[in-house]
Amino acid sequence: MSNYLISITHPEYGLTLFKNGFTGNHRLDDDGQPAARMREFHREYGKHGWIVNYHSNMTMFDDRRTYLTEQVAQILMGKKGLDFFPTKAMAQALGIHSGWTEIFAVNLRQLQGYQGKAVQICQAHNWNYRKIRAWIRSTCQDCFSADSWAEYKYGDKVWRTSPFNGRYNITHKEAA
Repeated sequence: MSNYLISITHPEYGLTLFKNGFTGNHRLDDDGQPAARMREFHREYGKHGWIVNYHSNMTMFDDRRTYLTEQVAQILMGKKGLDFFPTKAMAQALGIHSGWTEIFAVNLRQLQGYQGKAVQICQAHNWNYRKIRAWIRSTCQDCFSADSWAEYKYGDKVWRTSPFNGRYNITHKEAA
């Protein structure tokens, strides 16, 4: 997976927001950029006046690492109250129908800093997936009374695709 960083700007509102999301490695182009995902955002957000700009993406050898980095970064920004849309209805009113839980009122430098801090947290757990997922659950319970950032934002259990959904077997060694 690729953890991409993009900005969305709405000239009419004088507003620039940043999105921290992920997409599968199979969706990266020959240059390693998430071009297909960007076309989707240009199409979806663009019809509502948003201008989408690609800034960077981080791709690791293991999809789980990239996914966890994205999840931890979103939690860190959420803890600071930097999420822009409190509800899906508010996002939809501005023409954002997907990915609204991943949009934050930060600048690019801040977004990159949160991505870097997320990597540090994951490294502090030696990239042990179960420990990081436990950190995510514990932090989200403490801060949001939910098991994940997405669950907190949607107000319900979220069963979204992740690298943990059966494609990978986490061995006992990794869990230690």
